[in-house]
Amino acid sequence: MDESPKKLVLSIADSCVHNSLLDVPFMIFLHAYPSEFEQRVPDDVGDAEVEDERAVNRTMNTGENLVHGNNGQQVQEDTVNIDFNHFIDDPAADGSSHKRVRGPTYMPSIWALQEGDRIPVQFNEYGQPVDKETTNSLSHFMGSLARSGKYCPVDISWHQLKTNKKGMLLNLIETKFDLPPGSGDWILKSFAKKVRNWRARIKKDYYDPSLSLQEQINSKPKRVHVDQWKNLIKNWNKEGAKKTSERNKTNRAYKKMMQITGKRSYARVREELKESLLGCEPSRMEMFVACFSKNGTTKNVEAANAIEQMLDLNFQLPEGSLDEPGPDDVFSKCTHIKPHSLSLNHFSLVQSYSSSKQKYRNTVTKMESTKPTEIGSSKMFEGFNKRYKHQSSTLGCSMNFHIYFPPSTSPSQKFPVLYWLSGLTCTDENFISKSGAQRVASTEGIALVVPDTSPRGLNVEGESDSWDFGVGAGFYLNATVEKWKNWQMYDYVVKELPKLLSDNFPQLDTSRASISGHSMGGHGALTIYLKNLDKYKSVSAFAPIANPIDCPWGQKAFTNYLGDNKAAWEEYDATCLISKFNDVAATILIDQGEDDKFLHDKQLLPNKFDEACRNVKAPLLLRMQPGYDHSYYFIASFIDDHIRHHAQALNPSRVGNCRI
Repeated sequence: MDESPKKLVLSIADSCVHNSLLDVPFMIFLHAYPSEFEQRVPDDVGDAEVEDERAVNRTMNTGENLVHGNNGQQVQEDTVNIDFNHFIDDPAADGSSHKRVRGPTYMPSIWALQEGDRIPVQFNEYGQPVDKETTNSLSHFMGSLARSGKYCPVDISWHQLKTNKKGMLLNLIETKFDLPPGSGDWILKSFAKKVRNWRARIKKDYYDPSLSLQEQINSKPKRVHVDQWKNLIKNWNKEGAKKTSERNKTNRAYKKMMQITGKRSYARVREELKESLLGCEPSRMEMFVACFSKNGTTKNVEAANAIEQMLDLNFQLPEGSLDEPGPDDVFSKCTHIKPHSLSLNHFSLVQSYSSSKQKYRNTVTKMESTKPTEIGSSKMFEGFNKRYKHQSSTLGCSMNFHIYFPPSTSPSQKFPVLYWLSGLTCTDENFISKSGAQRVASTEGIALVVPDTSPRGLNVEGESDSWDFGVGAGFYLNATVEKWKNWQMYDYVVKELPKLLSDNFPQLDTSRASISGHSMGGHGALTIYLKNLDKYKSVSAFAPIANPIDCPWGQKAFTNYLGDNKAAWEEYDATCLISKFNDVAATILIDQGEDDKFLHDKQLLPNKFDEACRNVKAPLLLRMQPGYDHSYYFIASFIDDHIRHHAQALNPSRVGNCRI
């Protein structure tokens, strides 16, 4: 047997396994090589998922239809002639002949792309993809994800899907396609539509309200997970859902005009019109004619009347004037067009082109204005310390941060991230220049991200009056007192900075992140970790302010930033939080110098945090280090242990020897 097809198929399999997409039935393409593929299935794949793949395999081998309607008729998948044109022989009703119907779309050539290879997609000035071939690839790849129970559970509507899940989808798309800035809005809206259409399709074809509950469950589509199907049935059987469904059916009945563009998007139609008009923007009347008729002719009476009226109105325009898109154009004056009578998306005809264009331009401008600028670089342990500056929308000022990029074995390599939060009076430079953390970070393949400790340059009265409050002392909280409203370091670290990194540094994998810090930064690392256990794999700290509501530093900061509401204080106190957020998987590592002046001044109170952890059985390793103080000499002595502690959570397969 020729080995070339086998190698191609197995490369697709490896990509599939690497991307954890075993619920996408790639076994259809691998049924000829089952033994090779089974060797590539990771140990943690559930039996149910493997059985789903085997069911698809059996379907392929027996010639059964992959998708059935309630009446036994086949439902054609939305596909185009790209990638694998996979057909399934379908016995006719009389058994005398076969017809070939198209099976589901899996986009294997997209999954088989090598790491770092991305398909460029051209977008227009409205933030919509317009190139025919690449747009088809992008759209159908997104469709395959929208129908995947792993990425888009069918029992959860798009607006209920968690933001981090949507972000994962967007990140996945960006690993396969080279998209321009500002395209994320279109991507997410398209996902919303595809998920909605998929839910509507399986409801139409598989859900029969007249059946018993068990019969409804038994009618599950093969491509839908059992639990998700049961949840769908439960929701569809609710009286409220039934009323909503009837109301939507009534509303759809008002739509008398149906576009006839087929698989072409409105953006593509617009581009074709622009080409025919020598680059001029088509009017909304011209768009309507192109979308609802063939060369101005249509069998739809309502559309024909609308076109006739618009042509008359256009003929009445003063000589030399243009039908510019806007509230007073010919389209707007047509009395035969009502918004509820159209079947179009909001970008096409109902909304003014200019507003869509301005929105897209504003998005791109905002992204460009917040894009980080490199202001320093130095090589270290074969990697690079790089310093960046950007305009923070959260803090309302310019902010600096450092990234240490470990040496890369390939341009497409992605590194997990360890955030370091520094202490009082520090900037983003102290840790980078004094800790020596880069040596082990280099060998463990972990990127170090070090933000500043507070907003700067806002000239708030009193911001620099003391070293333990204001500038250099943001305490990693969101201030509620009006005077200090820009001190939103919690949101900056948890929300803005990770998104900035994800949007601008493709070599960073922000979905694999841990957090650490010193003193005030140790307080920030502990509280942020405990309140966001789903975002960070592990946490550690050097001499943290572990119980700030009971120490002078914390009381001063909390009173000024948060006011007198003691309940608000507890939301930023690790000793208080551990009792509420104690579902900690990784051991919390804390090092504390026994000769630390601030330990003896009762500013740090690690014993209080230790006691709180014991009460809830949270895993804590508190190491008291004889002879060490609060300085960076102390940090440099034990930073290797901390980096390896986090490597166990971030890169478990490559972690070295650890002294912990």
